[in-house]
Formats: sequence, structure tokens, C-alpha cells
Amino acid sequence: MLSFDEIANRFKSFEQDEKIFDLDFCNVKFWKLIRFKIFNDVLMSNGLIDRPHAKNKYSLKKKLQYGFHHTLGLTAIKRSENVFVPHPRSLIAHEDIFLRLVLSDNGSIKFFYDKLNYKYRSNEGSFLLIIVFAKILAYLFKPLFKKRYLKNSEIIKNISSRMNLKLSYVENIISFSVVRFLIESTIYKIIFRWMGVKRVYLVVSYGKEALIEAAHSCKAHVYESQHGLICKNHFGYDFPLEQKIPYFPDFVLTFGSIWKNFVDFPSHTKILDNMSGHNLRQMSVGTKRRRILFISQGTVGQELFKIAIALKLKLGNSMDVVFRLHPSENVEPYAEAKRYNIILDATIPKEQALAECLLVVGVASTLIIEALFSSCYAVIYKLSSYEYYRQIAEDLEIPMIDSVEEIIQYLEKLDINGRGYHKDKLSEYFYLY
Repeated sequence: MLSFDEIANRFKSFEQDEKIFDLDFCNVKFWKLIRFKIFNDVLMSNGLIDRPHAKNKYSLKKKLQYGFHHTLGLTAIKRSENVFVPHPRSLIAHEDIFLRLVLSDNGSIKFFYDKLNYKYRSNEGSFLLIIVFAKILAYLFKPLFKKRYLKNSEIIKNISSRMNLKLSYVENIISFSVVRFLIESTIYKIIFRWMGVKRVYLVVSYGKEALIEAAHSCKAHVYESQHGLICKNHFGYDFPLEQKIPYFPDFVLTFGSIWKNFVDFPSHTKILDNMSGHNLRQMSVGTKRRRILFISQGTVGQELFKIAIALKLKLGNSMDVVFRLHPSENVEPYAEAKRYNIILDATIPKEQALAECLLVVGVASTLIIEALFSSCYAVIYKLSSYEYYRQIAEDLEIPMIDSVEEIIQYLEKLDINGRGYHKDKLSEYFYLY
């Protein structure tokens, strides 16, 4: 089995050698559409991570019902120069913490920190319906596309050989992605031209290449608001130098100034730091409890839960252990939390959870950095994908550990009142307001 670093280096070497971003089928530069998914699939096949977002929030029936409710006759789509495409999780939360921004008359960007007014979210159902519709057609037309364009393709054979992937897997993912791209981008272009769109604001640009291409074809600028880690070997943002990267936003609005130092963004993209609506409120420290907060994520959640159980068994009743689920996770895999007297947290506001805990244990979440603003102590547990955090951990002097015993040893040294981190250093990661 390959390690995380070995897989990442293989990807980067392949991309540099083959100039793969320039290759296309039907004038669609396909590699940008699939690189992030292929990387995660390879990590999963090597047993390094679990499925990133296991929670199936909506069935196909509910997605169609939701989409038609908002888009019957395209009545939900209104003429507007600005289009906001919310993060998928905002469908449940009814707000999008990453898109708290509006455009003023003079073209500069200003912010508001209340929930997004629904008039800025009226296109939400429209985009969901377009995606579902495109996926259905892509599944139907994938075999025809594969037979006509990919059969005996040397490009496909080369990708399969260099990346050690099954030929059928490469054919299927490319054919589905290209057909879906062609369908989606065509629909978006028609809608954007009718709307007179000049600016598109979105969260998580990877997976939205068709929308970005449609916006660019209409001479509209695309802004992406940061939603999580931007770091080395994150294949949504880290690209090979001196290659033209297609279907990427014109502007990335980051939490703070330091994020642009961690990756090689496409050369055409401008980084706007101190521009994200996710800037942190000045967090209250609160009264620290003898409490440890584990920050879960879909990729490593169940492995991290085992660590939480082992730690609770060692500590007994001397400290509380809280396990905070990622919004994409189901509760069911953690049903044994009650048996081990672990507090399963899926609803407590993060500000409250951080204000009360003494130590935060995580793997690759920006919430680890946010915890430092509440004077929490923090450690990185070295499960797979902790590699994303190495530069940040070194910069902020966050210990990286790989055993329960190390957590206990670290706890013995801590001041119950919490740690005072240097706000100047932290402000490079998140601006306060």
C-alpha cells in the first residue's frame, strides 16, 4: 500500500510530465474535472481514508421535488448581475456562512454578518435541479460517448498505466464527467446570458467546473469563498506550476493572508485576503472545563472515534470527552458513544463547544485553528490526511501525536485556564471583526 505522500507525489509527477491539463475530449479539458475525485478514490483504495461525505442528505426523489418546487418554468431564476451558489450544506442550515458578502455599486466588496437574505438564495433550487438533470443524462449517454471517443485511446491507456488505475475506471469517470460537463455548461450558459450575469459567487469550486466555464463564456467573473483548508497536496487548489489551469475562479476570497503561501494557485487567479464572510467574531474564552473535544471528519471519523474511546477508558471520570461530528456525517456509526460515556456533539454551537473545552484533538480541520482563538490547547492526531496540516502545525507550534499515551502526557502539562496564543500570528489565518 502507498502512503499519502507517495500518492500525492505520483500525481504531481504525472501532471508535470504529461502536461495533462492541456488534453481534451470534445474540447473539454477533462483532467480538471476528475483529479480531485481520482485522488480521493486512490486514497480510499489504499485504505488511507473513508468516504469524505458519507451522509446522503437527500434522496433523488427529494432532490427532484426540491428543484421543481423552485424551478417550475424557471420562475425562480430572476435577472441579476450577481449569482450566489451556496455551499451544499446550506440546504439544511438555511444559511451560508461562507457567502456573507454582497457587491456594492462601486464594485468593491462589503460584508454583512446576518443570515443571507433569501433573495440572494433564490437560485439554489435551480442549480440543484440542473445538477440532478445533468447527472441522469450523463449516465444515459456515457456508454455512447465512451464507445465513440475513448475506445483504444492512448490518453486513457497512459493515465491507467501511469496512475496504476483500472482502464474501465478511467474510461467511466472521464466519459461521465465530460458528458455531464457538456450538458451542465450548456444549460448554465443559456441561463446566465438571459440573466445578464456579471459576477458568480460560489463555495467549493472543484466540482463546479461547468458553471465556471459558463460564467467565463459570458464574460462574468467568478469568486470563490474559502470553506476549509487550502494547503499543499489539496488537489482542489494545489496545481503544478507553469501550466494553464482551466475552469478555476478568477478570485479566491481567503480567511486570512497566509493561505496563499501554502499552494500554487493558477496564475490567472487573484487572491483577496481579508475578504471572506467567514471572518471570526472575537471568541469568548469562557470557563474551561476538564473537557477534551475531538473534531471529526468523514474521511477519518471512525478511526478518530476509536481514539476517543481509548482515551476515555484511560481517563475514566477525570475528564469529559466530547466527539463533535462533521456536518456531512451520520450519527449511526457512533452509536456506542453513550456506552463509553462520550458526549456526541452534533448540535452545540462551535463557539460554545470551544469556549468550554481545554484541549482540541483533530486531524485536518480549520476548527483546530479556530480553537486557538478561544485559548484552547490543540493537538493534531496523525491519522491519514494529517499531512495537510504539517505546514500549519509547524507555523503555529501545534503538537502532532500518534498515540493515546501522548495525549495523556500532554494533558499533564496543561494549565486548566487555557493557553494564550499570539493573536498576531493567528490573525494571519482568520481576521477578526
